[in-house]
Amino acid sequence: MKLRKAKYYTYYKTSYGFVKARLASELAFSEAVELGKNYCKSNDYLYLGTFDDEHVNINLLLKESLEEKKTVTV
Repeated sequence: MKLRKAKYYTYYKTSYGFVKARLASELAFSEAVELGKNYCKSNDYLYLGTFDDEHVNINLLLKESLEEKKTVTV
C-alpha cells in the first residue's frame, strides 16, 4: 500500500498566540503528525493538530484540545 504524501499544516499555541506552520516537505500523514508533536514538545508549545487543509476552524480545534485535557483521569 502506497502512503499518500502531501503538504501538511501543524497548529499549536505559544505564549504569544496561535501558530499555523506549514511543513516544508511533502510527508506521509503519520510523519507530519510525529514531526509536529515532537516540535511542540521540544519547545513547550501546546500541540493542537496536523491537517492537510489550510482552512481549519482554530476555535473548534482549541475547544476539542481543552476538552481532552479535562477528561484526563486522576
